[in-house]
Parts: sequence; structure tokens; C-alpha cells
Amino acid sequence: MLIGGRRWGGKVVSRTGGHPWLGVVARGAVPPGVLRQCAAAGSALALMAGGCAATQAVLAPPVSAASSQGGTAAATVTLTASAASVSFGTPVTLTATMTPADASGSVTFTDLLSTGPQSGQAVTLGTAALSGGTAALTASLPAFGTNAVTATYSGDATYAPGTSTPVGVQVNAYSGEVVISQFRLSGPDGANDQYVELYNTGAAVSLAGFTLAAGSGASVTVPDSAPVLPADQTYLIAGDGYSLSASPDQSAANLGSDGLRVTAPDGTVVDAVGPAGAPAGFFSGTPLPAFDETSPGPADQYAWVRIEVAGVPHDSGSNAADFTLVSTTGGVVGGVKSALGSPSPRASVSPSQTNGAVQSVLLDPATPAPDAPNLFYTKGSPGLLTVERTITNTSTDDLTTAEIHITSLSEANGAPEPGVASQPAQPAALRIIDPAAATSTVTVGGNPVTVQNLSVDAPAGGSPGGGVGSTLSVPLPAGGLVPGASVNIAFTFAVDNGGRYWFGYDVDVLTEAAGAGASVAHGSAAALPALGVSPPQAYSASGSLPATSRALRNAGASGVVP
Repeated sequence: MLIGGRRWGGKVVSRTGGHPWLGVVARGAVPPGVLRQCAAAGSALALMAGGCAATQAVLAPPVSAASSQGGTAAATVTLTASAASVSFGTPVTLTATMTPADASGSVTFTDLLSTGPQSGQAVTLGTAALSGGTAALTASLPAFGTNAVTATYSGDATYAPGTSTPVGVQVNAYSGEVVISQFRLSGPDGANDQYVELYNTGAAVSLAGFTLAAGSGASVTVPDSAPVLPADQTYLIAGDGYSLSASPDQSAANLGSDGLRVTAPDGTVVDAVGPAGAPAGFFSGTPLPAFDETSPGPADQYAWVRIEVAGVPHDSGSNAADFTLVSTTGGVVGGVKSALGSPSPRASVSPSQTNGAVQSVLLDPATPAPDAPNLFYTKGSPGLLTVERTITNTSTDDLTTAEIHITSLSEANGAPEPGVASQPAQPAALRIIDPAAATSTVTVGGNPVTVQNLSVDAPAGGSPGGGVGSTLSVPLPAGGLVPGASVNIAFTFAVDNGGRYWFGYDVDVLTEAAGAGASVAHGSAAALPALGVSPPQAYSASGSLPATSRALRNAGASGVVP
């Protein structure tokens, strides 16, 4: 191949628009002034910084054509990045410097991806105008591994277009980026009645190439067809004997046993959860109690559920501190005593956490939290506690589905109260139960209002009730809950033991984006575009229940029994 009057080893492999030649030569044999690109045999081109790892180098000529404005003088584009290596989701500032500095116009920054479903494809990160000979863009790079970024100058009336040498920025996954939020590796329908829910705690991420492995040797890789998962949304992988209602995003014959490990495409282990006896690397910190996965005992629906604190999955690095075992009976499962609650797996198209867009307030803001109509308590065996709230759609889209997802509760054999320095000496024991009637009417500000009394969703039942992990569907008006509209709701609890109580919940929704005409999960391309990040609602109420027959007084995080 003849380039610049000199013959270089190799051959022409293609001729494409804008490029008079594209050839292959031995690694290192690069003509002066020619850009070098690397390509593995049979794959799309993959730009790399600092040399070619393959035995062949693909050469692309420098751009020499005149710009659309007629400029032909040579200009050099030099690209720098603010960091050579970052954690996923961390922005990088890319700066293009022109020589000569009087070049005008704009610079477009492009990333050729090396991992994920778009591997080998160029993604435009953005365009910035030149000022004083430089153009800068701050962006989060979209793929794990080496992101090879180039800066392309538009050209002007004097100078021809040009492209920089690629600059590589390594993007790394980090521990806790994607976590297991609930799981089980056997179930009432047998050894394959399994599921694992993955929760994205960080920036929107493509799960393609993530691997879920078990200590027993089973392994599942998320396919390239997997969706980009927004923050606070989940992806569900299930075994072929899965018996719950939420349709999984991905199925496998068997998910294995003896602990789980989640690995990102760059090889970073982002989470590991397992019981005592699991192999090293398949649990974190103190493992979960030893659990008989082959014989779960009663035909309970059950799961290990990660505790939430202030709307965020708790990730202390210790499985024993981060998870609680729940079942629909609160009995012994797999040799471990459970708390009353429900497995509630969610897929990428399931209702997802939107506390920032669906706000929860007292039913009557003018009345103290422990007083009617915000709270009622009736003595009995058990006692009856009713807590009433109003949820409001503060997003810009109609809500088509809404459900309450219980994330913490003072209950028998339950997890500790989250987010407090010391635990109460006498925690109350509560169960969420079905109400006596679907609706009730109370007076707020002198006017009657209707309250939707929520019932516990399957697989839990009204008796014995629900707990952590349980969901309660919220009845919405026909056509959904429009922006600015509200619905009044009530929680009904059986109180088996008095004392300090707490409960926390997320509001999970699906929306119908304006003009979309279809329900989509929060965080997908068409859903809730104006949500942003808001402090989640950690608790609906907390206080003290009477150990005797006195009326309940709830004073928020602490209470006084009169």
C-alpha cells in the first residue's frame, strides 16, 4: 500500500465516503500524520489510546478535505480529558485545543464504545463552540471499560476540518452500583422457584454484560437486549419454576445455590449475598444465617429482602445487617425464623420508586400528626391503628398505577428501626391488615372527604396480614391521577404489642407520559422527564403505642402516651 510516497506493508480493505483509503498494516508501522485505529479481527473498529493490542493496525488518513465554508489551511485538534479513569456515572471534562488558536467554529466529541450492546458503535457525546482556541464538554461516558473519545473540528472559512487522536478514558464499575435488593434460591414450588431482583443505585446503566453467578457454579449473563436501567429501578431474573406474578425480564433454567455474586462487564464485583457456608466471594461481611435452600419447609411465599433507609437500599457491606427474611406466615422457613412480610419482585416494567414525584403528607396538615383524622387508635386484642395520608402527583405525567411498598415496620421478629442511633427499649408489634371497608369518610377542614382504605396485595393476605416487602395497591380515578391531583389513603394495622412503632414506605408508580399513549415505567425514555432527584420519604409515621389501654398519641419520631 503506497502512502505519502512510501510503500507500507498491508492492503486496502475498503474505500468509504470522505476517506480516499483505509488500509491494514503491521502494528507500529504508522505513516506520519496518519491516525491509527485498532480492530480485532472480524469486529467493528475500536479506537484505543496509546497503541494497538491487535497484531494489525487499521489506518485512517487525516482529514484533508476543505470545510463546508471553504477553508483549506491545516489545523490541529488536540484532545485532553480531565481524568484517565473514573467510576461509572462520574462526569469527565473533555477539552479540545486548536492550533492555530484563531480557528473558529465548533467541536463535536464522539465516543467509540468497547462494551455493552453498542460495542463498536460511535456515540456522539455533544458539541461545543470554540472560544479562544478551545472547546470543552462535560459528560458522563456511557460504557464500562475503555471509552475512546475523539474531537472533530467543524472547519471554518480559513481552516479545514480535522479530528484529534483518540484519548482513552477507563470507566469502572464500583461496589454497590447495582445491588441485589431481594432474592430467593428455592421456593414453595421447588428448587427452581427462584428469583433475583437487581436494583440500580446510581446513574442510568446498561445491564448488558452483567453476570449473576452462584456459589454452586451456575451463571447467567444479562443479554445485549436488556434495557438501560434508570436509577432506583429494578431488573428481575427468575428460574424456570418461578411462581410469583411479576413477569421477569430474564429467565434461566436454574439460578444455582450457595450465595450470589454480581459482576459488571469490566470485571468489578458490585455485590455479593449469601448464607453461612457459601464459598468465599459469594457473601459480603457477615453472611446471612445458614439456610436450607433445598427444603424451605412450609409452603410459604418468602424472600430475603434488603432493608431500606430513607428510601435507599441499605448497603453496609454486611449481609446479616442489610437483609431480613420475610414470609407470608412469619414462620420458620429453611430453618430460619422469618418476619411477616411478602416477596415482591419487580421487573424493569413494574411500578418503580418515585418518592420524589409522588409526595405524601398528613391527611389534615392543619391537625397534629397524632390526632384524628391523621391517626386513630382503638384498644383491643389486638389493638387497631389507622394512619391516614394524602399522596399527590407532583410530576408532569398522569399516573396510571400506584402502589405502596412497605420498606420498614416495627413487627415481631422484624428488622431494627432504620436510621436511628439506638433502638427502642419496647418496640411495638404491628401487622398490616385489610380494612373493614374499602372507603371511609372523614372531615377535614369542616368538609367531608373520601379516604381509600388500602388492602394488602397477594401473595400476602388480610390474615395474618403483611409486613416488610408487602405492597398495597392504591385505587386511582378513572384515567389515572393527573398532575397536581391527590388521593387520600389509609393504612390499617393490627397492634399485637404496644410500644414504640415505626413504618416506612415507598410510592411505586407507572406513568403515561404526555402524548405517549402507553404506560411506561418511571425513568424510561418517555416517563416522568421532570422528576429529578428529591429527598425520599423515609417514614409515614412513627411514635409510641400504649402498652395499656390509653389513647394513642403520635408525635412523629417520638411519642407521648397521655
